[in-house]
Amino acid sequence: MDSGSDERTGQPPIRVENVNTKHLDDLRNAEIRHRIGNIFTQLNAIVRGAARSAGDVEEMARNLANRLDLLALSHRQSIETAYAGSRDLSTMIKTAIAPYQTIGSEDRRTMPQARLTNLAASTFCLVLYELATNSAKYGALRDGREVHVEWTVTNSGLTLDWREEAVLEADTPPRAGFGLSMVKSAIADILEGTATVSAEGEDLRWRITIGGHHLLRR
Repeated sequence: MDSGSDERTGQPPIRVENVNTKHLDDLRNAEIRHRIGNIFTQLNAIVRGAARSAGDVEEMARNLANRLDLLALSHRQSIETAYAGSRDLSTMIKTAIAPYQTIGSEDRRTMPQARLTNLAASTFCLVLYELATNSAKYGALRDGREVHVEWTVTNSGLTLDWREEAVLEADTPPRAGFGLSMVKSAIADILEGTATVSAEGEDLRWRITIGGHHLLRR
């Protein structure tokens, strides 16, 4: 019997990485369909943001062009990361949020470096894109306010906190939808991690954790 076969069934063992990669491919296809439905909402949010910060029509046109370029970059990054090897988490976050607003607390203090493996980077690109899109539609980025993102890195893994202030009615559960379920499914099913969303008064908070084997060590 082939030494690489299961002793009970004689069949090749299931490779977890292959299963997770197939799940990621399915998730990408669903995300593409979801993005098509979201595109006009995103453009609306970007136009509002460009108009808010412009003093005249020419400045608004420049702002709008810059934000559309950043949105295109965010789209390309989330698709191409699967073939890019590894990705720096801080860069990924800034790219996801850049079309709408500069980031909050992550810019104001030094966060630990976190470089993700190929599978984790691909997954996080989808997750961060979805969080930014939902924020632009319903949350802090819709009004041009800050999103606060912080993370910690330990030997056991990565914990990321995404917080939006004063975006909910007091203690009202976050709205359900494809985006919320996609984030949870991606982190749990692909990276064997956890993703929880909660209401803290009027604030929305996501906490995402993944194991250390998804991080590239120096």
